[in-house]
This record gives sequence, C-alpha cells and structure tokens, in this order.
Amino acid sequence: MKVQLIHPPLYLNVHAMTALRPSAPLGLAYIAAAIREAGHDVTVIDAVAEAPEQVTPGKRPQLFALGLRTGEIVERIDPEADVIGITNMWSFSWPLVREIIEQIHSAWPEKTIVCGGEHFTGLPEYSMEQAPLDFIILGEGEEGAVELLDAIEKNRTQPGSVDISSIPSVVYRDANRS
Repeated sequence: MKVQLIHPPLYLNVHAMTALRPSAPLGLAYIAAAIREAGHDVTVIDAVAEAPEQVTPGKRPQLFALGLRTGEIVERIDPEADVIGITNMWSFSWPLVREIIEQIHSAWPEKTIVCGGEHFTGLPEYSMEQAPLDFIILGEGEEGAVELLDAIEKNRTQPGSVDISSIPSVVYRDANRS
C-alpha cells in the first residue's frame, strides 16, 4: 500500500527569543521506517524541510507558519497514495493542521486520512469532531500504524476481514463510535 506522511508547517513567534529553527521530525521518521519495514511504500512531505525559509503570517498577530503553505502541501500529495498520515505535536498548531486535513479531504475525498502525535493522543474525540479524518493512532505509533495499515489493506481485498476495533491504539469513526 502507498502511504504518504506529512510533517506540517510549524507555528512560531519570530519575535520571541525561542524562535529557533525546529529539528527534524524524528517521530515521523520512526513511523516511516516501521511502515516501510512492514512492506508498505512510504513517502514523506516535510513542510518545514521543503520550505525552511518560507514564513507566512498567521491569523493571529506575531504568529507565523514556517514551511510550505497548505495549498502547496495538497499539491504535493501523491495521487497514487492510498493513505495520508499527518502528525501534530502541539495543540496550538491544531487550527493549521485542521485546515490541512480539510483541504486534503476536499481535494482527495477517497483517500484515508490517519493522524497521530501528541495533540491527537490527548484530544482524540475533539479532533474527530473537528476534522474529516478517518483514524487516529494513540501514543507511540510504530506498532499501531503497521497494524492499522495492514488491516486497511486486508479489508480492501477482503471487506470485513479485520475488525479494526481489535487494534487497541486506534480511534476511528463508525456508526457506534466517533
């Protein structure tokens, strides 16, 4: 299965003394490695690394987004990707990440959107209510991501063959749970 992971742009206050450039998204790299080792084809859009000097004013004063703009991320989505995975560490970035999810869903409504990271782990129900995403992987995501992708892939070839509710670290929406 083809999976595209996204490290979204980061909010920063360019006037603050702590406005240092961020480090590489190591957690996402661990997820990518686990998914690749499980046999899936993985690519990454690192919005910060792909536009490290691009700073876009945010909707709040003194808050800027570092990295690719939302439309630029959506344009880079691989049309062949089956699943789009998005990380979000900080809840203060949620408005920007939610906008990215909404635009991806609008452009690619057939693609499965899976999210993970600290924000999603801390606020899974809120995140599901606020954005058109399909699954959230809670906590450390390496094992959960592989289990979920294997289940999605198997259910595409044999519908109903894997009960996703049996994967303990996954939150999903269905008729009984959202």
